[in-house]
Amino acid sequence: MTHRRISVALMAVLGLALGAEVKLELNGKARLERKGSVARTYERAGGSPLTLDLQPGDRLCVERGEARLTYGVRVYNLGSATACFQLAPSPSLWQRLAEACKDVGICKDEAARAFAKPATSRGDGDAPALYLPTDYALPELRLPVAGGRRVRLLGAGGEELFSQEAATGVFTLPTGALRFAQRLEVAGPGGVVYAAPVVWVALEADGIAQKPREQGLRLLLSEQVGFAPAAYSYLLAAGERELAATVEAQIRAAFGGSAP
Repeated sequence: MTHRRISVALMAVLGLALGAEVKLELNGKARLERKGSVARTYERAGGSPLTLDLQPGDRLCVERGEARLTYGVRVYNLGSATACFQLAPSPSLWQRLAEACKDVGICKDEAARAFAKPATSRGDGDAPALYLPTDYALPELRLPVAGGRRVRLLGAGGEELFSQEAATGVFTLPTGALRFAQRLEVAGPGGVVYAAPVVWVALEADGIAQKPREQGLRLLLSEQVGFAPAAYSYLLAAGERELAATVEAQIRAAFGGSAP
């Protein structure tokens, strides 16, 4: 009961984060995702920049063409390599959450609750896209998929960039290959069990230590199931096996089906 009360308090803290104004120069089509659904789409062929007010957790993705997003003094070029920009809560809020997560029980509850929410990182199909932050620092990504035996990373032309077999359904994907991959496909004895795009996201989060535990908590509390494998990988690297086991269960439950 104590864990539940603290968890509610933590989520209330997240809600206090302020939004931000960004400038968007767009040549193509983009979508704004908010609270699990597409809030608005934009389609332009250049011209003057759009001014957008983003709320914490909002994600702006380029579906076609390219865009230039200005956030404060920072500029993000969005396109095929980095498809999305996502606004995170302020550094002070993340630091407060990291401090609270010294209690493993609270973190386990948060992990289960966050990734059990409606998947705001799902593609057009019934499978979540695999989201990776552009600052992902580990050499490999661990991906557990229920019923999976073989994984393939595919390039823009459908060519195979990497493949691996794993009887346990837990795959180890090299980050270098993921940076060039457009899609991944996991197959089991009966055929494909999971197939979806690989999407790199510029995840704004100033002031968070570049250590596996802190980076894992940042993604664990993002409430975006597409980031779950990256959170899982960071937590394993930090030796947080209890938290990692909770996230693994969420991944095995959510990562199935196919998205274009």
